[in-house]
Amino acid sequence: MSAQIIKTARILSLVAVLNGCSSFKYTTTVPPVSSPERFEPVRFYVAEADGLLDEQTRTNLAYWVNKRNQHPSWGWKGNLTADSIIKKAKEEQVQFLNEVVSKRYPGIFSSSKESIPLKLNVRQKTSNTMGGTAALALGSLLICPFILPLPFESSVDISIQPSVLTAGFPEAKFVLKKGEAKTATWNTIFTPLGLMPFPGKGDIKWSSGVEPAFALFLQCSEDQLVRMTVRGWDPNGARLQERFYGAMADILAASITSLDQRQIELLKEQYYKSMRVY
Repeated sequence: MSAQIIKTARILSLVAVLNGCSSFKYTTTVPPVSSPERFEPVRFYVAEADGLLDEQTRTNLAYWVNKRNQHPSWGWKGNLTADSIIKKAKEEQVQFLNEVVSKRYPGIFSSSKESIPLKLNVRQKTSNTMGGTAALALGSLLICPFILPLPFESSVDISIQPSVLTAGFPEAKFVLKKGEAKTATWNTIFTPLGLMPFPGKGDIKWSSGVEPAFALFLQCSEDQLVRMTVRGWDPNGARLQERFYGAMADILAASITSLDQRQIELLKEQYYKSMRVY
């Protein structure tokens, strides 16, 4: 990728959050899981998770926090560090995933301390069309996205390997499960053409004018930055994030329900023993 395309891609990624009109489409290959009643009365909850915070989000957080610290005139109080924000974002992600997975699969998951704690090893591999998007913008002499819609697509391959965190429980041989989530969007800066629906079917789709995310970034507190990074910066972003975490919940539930009946009975036996403590 040439230096000019890289430079254009960076400019476009900044412009995309500043202003304009957009249309989004989200799809996933992960089907919901059925038949969770085999686990009664056992419930699980996510206690720890490695890999929930993808590399792109880490990079974006670090970049903007460092920018904010370089410009105290922006109105923020105190001096944030990228490490502190990332640490809080990881904790917020675990909490959010527990909320989503308990809501989607109440027969398997719960946030109760009496549930069996899990540690997740999450791997996310992201690919996107940024190079092609930047080349199209240059080739069109920036007619895309200033006038005509400029498309951009990304996909995330997700794999989740859970393990029981509490000592004394039998080694549960959860199967590694995988899935894919895709997001497609196009944007315009000065015309409403970006509001045209993105072609093709999607699990969720919407079109809207983009509220300047940069202004929100300047106004929010540290805790708000963490929360909005994880849960979405606006109602549509919140829908997208909940659906994305829903896909991870489906993958996690598929792994949990992969246990054979003998392992489930062993877990139930140890679960009953642990309940005597309460």
